[in-house]
Amino acid sequence: MSGAAYADASQHLFDYLERASWLLGGERVAVERLVERDELIASREAASTAKLPLVGLRARANLDLPATHVLVMASVLGLDVVLGEQLVERIAGNTPTVQELITMLSFSTEDEGALLAAFAPDAPLRSFGLVQLGNDRMPLLHRTVHVEDRLIAFLRGIDGLDPELREYASLETTALASAKAEAIARLLVSPGPIIVEGPARVGKTSAVIAAAASTQRRTLVGDMERILAEEDPLLLLEQMRREAMLLGAVWVLRVASVDLPPPIARRVVGYLQDGTAIVTVRDGELIARALKGPRRILIDNPTTAEQQQIWRTVLGSDVDTLRVCERYPLPPGDIVLAAAAARASVEVAGRDVDEADLFVAARGRLAHRLGDVAELV
Repeated sequence: MSGAAYADASQHLFDYLERASWLLGGERVAVERLVERDELIASREAASTAKLPLVGLRARANLDLPATHVLVMASVLGLDVVLGEQLVERIAGNTPTVQELITMLSFSTEDEGALLAAFAPDAPLRSFGLVQLGNDRMPLLHRTVHVEDRLIAFLRGIDGLDPELREYASLETTALASAKAEAIARLLVSPGPIIVEGPARVGKTSAVIAAAASTQRRTLVGDMERILAEEDPLLLLEQMRREAMLLGAVWVLRVASVDLPPPIARRVVGYLQDGTAIVTVRDGELIARALKGPRRILIDNPTTAEQQQIWRTVLGSDVDTLRVCERYPLPPGDIVLAAAAARASVEVAGRDVDEADLFVAARGRLAHRLGDVAELV
């Protein structure tokens, strides 16, 4: 985020925090004053050209104004030291309860109803994990309200990938050009399930990344094999879902040929059906049968001419690759790895890559995929 954009984001957050400070000041503030503050915030949002975190969050999570004020007030402990101290003075413990937040924010029975609705299990604050409720055996009004550090950082304008997810996912913005990217981009603008299928390393994920980039969006890529290796994969999937929403990213789950346990499969199908996630898989038939109106994009192995173009793009040179492509046809992902191996091998010798280097690198990739059979090809 640029300096100017960060300043805009900080000012925007300050506007909300100043509103919260009036409610924490100890004296009953006039409703008209709060309305004026809300109107000022709205006008600044409309005038700003920066990507204000809270504005994007409200739109993507469908937060109404009461829910937004709940989120900001619940975040005060992590956003401002002075306001945090004032909040602690107003509550019974160290963390506010649902009832305490509603009491601080409401001015009428109608307000109370709207604020209470923000805590419903299927309301955005809880369904997206924007707030966490403690004491799950207590009545709703007496449950404490927590906001995780990740949300605090996001509200401050830090929009990089959550460090806790880096082992299982990556945030991508660039990829090799794909003939299927345009078709995927068209599908992204309308809700519905999208399945991208094809052989290993054929460029399924790259096609989605390229499609998202064409619409000025990033792509959050999750690896199902790594996710399934964790103790609570369902929780990890929900954290990833929230992360994609926070960042406004296209969410891709790389299923490949991994067998999904029934609870995980049901969750993934749910994400697919409502358009929350895109799945890349080698064979999409089984998943498609569980969906209503699945939209399937098939990506085949590239032609010889397409392989040559990929080699040239990755190598950044015009070395002749025709014979390599005819002898060792590789999918895009393997070409990228083979090209990297070829470059690394010649850097030691201090010379340019030649055809012989490409043969060795391509055969190495094929050997990795097929084992000893590659030596006979």
